[in-house]
Amino acid sequence: MKTSEAPDKLNSASSEPETVTRLGRGTDWVGLVWITLLVAASLTVFERLKHLLFPHLNSAQNQAVTVCMGTIAAVIGIYYATRRLDRALSLHAEAEEKLALERNVLRTVTDNIPDSIFAKDREGRYLLANKAFATLHGRKSPGDLLGKTAFDLFPKERALALHADDLQVMRSGGSSMETERTAVDPEGNVKVLHTTKVPLIDKSESVVGIVGLHRDITRRKEAEQKLRQSEANLAAAQRIAHFGSVELDLVSLNEPEKNPVRWSDEVFRIYGYEPGDVEPSREIFFRSVHPDERYEVRQSLDRAVRESKPYVIDFRIIRPDGSERNIHGRGDIIFDPKTHKPLKLVGSVQDVTDRVQAEIQLHNANKELAEKVKELEQRSKEINLLSEMGSRLQTCTDLCIKNAIT
Repeated sequence: MKTSEAPDKLNSASSEPETVTRLGRGTDWVGLVWITLLVAASLTVFERLKHLLFPHLNSAQNQAVTVCMGTIAAVIGIYYATRRLDRALSLHAEAEEKLALERNVLRTVTDNIPDSIFAKDREGRYLLANKAFATLHGRKSPGDLLGKTAFDLFPKERALALHADDLQVMRSGGSSMETERTAVDPEGNVKVLHTTKVPLIDKSESVVGIVGLHRDITRRKEAEQKLRQSEANLAAAQRIAHFGSVELDLVSLNEPEKNPVRWSDEVFRIYGYEPGDVEPSREIFFRSVHPDERYEVRQSLDRAVRESKPYVIDFRIIRPDGSERNIHGRGDIIFDPKTHKPLKLVGSVQDVTDRVQAEIQLHNANKELAEKVKELEQRSKEINLLSEMGSRLQTCTDLCIKNAIT
């Protein structure tokens, strides 16, 4: 659960047309007052000018002229007052139309987004709900939820916990609350919901309830779980195979020491460290390479980066405990698909010490076997020679005996 600052006014959009209407009406009344004062002043000035310009008019003539001018002034005043009133009524109609349009847009949006939206008053009664929220709770329409509370939808303990959260949001005065919980839809599927609640504030800045939103994050949670499992499987496979992965961001081709390096956990173990014991860097890597092969390895890697070509290299390292290991490394360059510039080097390192030692033992065994075969061949030649000499001696013996008899 976490909280953050919420907007001060949630209903500013809906209150804007009313503000326009109030301003329009205030301006109309001020105009009427000014017109009234202007007419009164004009009549007063006319009366003074009439006595100055026409001093010989009798009473009936004065009254006739006054009535005519008053009628003309009244007609003009009524004309302008009517225009102002029509303008005020037009503004009011436009504001009502705008408000109705905004309400329709709001309803259209809330009813067609996948997120569940709801609003409650201070007692926890639902003031608003969209179609997604109604569907989530097995209701045919949002109207079925109006006036109900969480106690009508959930078991008592769950309803009490939700109402406690609502009260906390309302008491915060301006903070939002974010939580995650599970819910079961009408089909029996378990959903993971990310819920955000903020205070509902009226025109007088008083908290009159809450507004909430449920976002279905089930797929995201499943994807995260699969990703964690895949990463665990990959880490286990790397441990078994003594195989690690390396990433090098090619920020600067001229200054390779500035390029950030990332190692998988198995790379740390191959180099004789525990994951996180040291900060992966070019310096740490070359410090581990056997001094007799350090120059060759540096030249091979720098050439691969400079020429943006893959590399394969075998070398030895010396661990911090002094043991020597044989490493097989390979890598390739990843390019930006738009600019075709090299972005990073992705490589792998594998501890092949056991294989190298096995190859050495096999080579020694083959060499020893070849020597034994050669020795056996020599002995076989000697035995054959002795056999041949024996045969010849036997022949000589037989001839000697035959000659002696004759």
